[in-house]
Amino acid sequence: MVEILCPHCEGEIELDDDASGTYICPHCDSEFEWGFDDFHIPKSKSEKPWFIIAGILRIFYKIQGLMFWIAAIPVILFLVVIVFVCIFSD
Repeated sequence: MVEILCPHCEGEIELDDDASGTYICPHCDSEFEWGFDDFHIPKSKSEKPWFIIAGILRIFYKIQGLMFWIAAIPVILFLVVIVFVCIFSD
């Protein structure tokens, strides 16, 4: 069990550890959502292509910084070689 605070009245509410969905606060009868992850399981076949595209985009954005360094390393090495050639050539 996990204890959370109602976003409306800040009353303590106990939910299951893996709970997610829309709930009603027992203290103030207000509706709130809890436990939704970034990824959701598509409910119909029409949602599935968008779910796959969104997953691919999330992966791309996570490795985008890595791709910059993969492209930059050869350029940096080339510049280092040019500097050494200039320094040590007579």
